[in-house]
Amino acid sequence: MKIRHFSVLFSFLALLLFSASVSSAEEPYRIALYRDGGVFKKSYNNVVKVLETDPGLQFETVNGQQIRDGILDGFDIVLLPGGMSNDQIKSLQPEGIEQIKKFIRSGKGYVGICAGAAVAVKQDILNAKVKSSIWWRGRGVVKIEFSEEGRKIVGENFQGQYDVLYSNGPIVNVNVDPNKPQCEVLAWFRTEMAKGKSVPGIQINSPAIIQSTCGEGTVVTFSPHLEHPPEFYEPLLKILHHVGKRTREN
Repeated sequence: MKIRHFSVLFSFLALLLFSASVSSAEEPYRIALYRDGGVFKKSYNNVVKVLETDPGLQFETVNGQQIRDGILDGFDIVLLPGGMSNDQIKSLQPEGIEQIKKFIRSGKGYVGICAGAAVAVKQDILNAKVKSSIWWRGRGVVKIEFSEEGRKIVGENFQGQYDVLYSNGPIVNVNVDPNKPQCEVLAWFRTEMAKGKSVPGIQINSPAIIQSTCGEGTVVTFSPHLEHPPEFYEPLLKILHHVGKRTREN
């Protein structure tokens, strides 16, 4: 996959500099990385590859039963990777979903990627609603563009549009309920994937990366897969550190 503006060497060097600058700042942020029913092995492995590059992040793999038993206590962030959202919800069970909500409301962080983002929408963790019930749109490269708010987190060097991997992530409207926490868009889709019977046009200019709150905690969801191309490890890691920092401020 060819990513605009970035060579692999440049991104690798930038990643090393970023990791070095944050690793000694404070104790590493602890991430509970979910792996159970509904999580695709490849998606999980790609997230692991990202986390292993950064000494400022420590992760532990957890399953649904462990979450139901209260293992999230002591973590800063719970991360749900790609897969099938309905299967993740089924595997977590209502008790696991409630444990996650309790964790976030207490001031901790939730990060959902693709299916993990859909879980946040379906379980009322995020003030958003899918634009179409036809979730299958296909897998391929689409363009995203970071918003002004997003660039405050990932860096002003991330200007313009970038090619990223998309694989059926949720396409949503945000802030559908004015009485719930309001979302900020960190990045927008500028092109779309619309295969099969999916509705064309609805993905363009829809939110790709979203930030919100739930109780005292922070929620960030990624519809596309920034963990797949190494060129985008840097913005993904910066967002994880951003969420971790917010949890320590609570």
